[in-house]
Amino acid sequence: MMGAYLMLYDGYRENSGIRAISRQFVMLAALNIVFDLFMPGVDIYGHIGGFLGGFLIAYALGAPKLGETSMPRRVGSLFALVAASAALLIFAFGSAL
Repeated sequence: MMGAYLMLYDGYRENSGIRAISRQFVMLAALNIVFDLFMPGVDIYGHIGGFLGGFLIAYALGAPKLGETSMPRRVGSLFALVAASAALLIFAFGSAL
């Protein structure tokens, strides 16, 4: 969700409501990453991956009620999401194949 709000901020900066909510989510995401650094047993890579995945999925889907997202951005983020997912799957299961 935090990555999706970052997408909203990036795509709809002119909307003051989105801008205000997104700033709060970015601060919360930064605090979560800082806390992850100092808490044993918490997977920081999972949180960062979820953040980036949420950002890319939000761009791929867009937010039609707020306005149009350009097609090159949507396709590019979908391609990046698929490529990153494939790379992670190959890295994780490559030795088992």
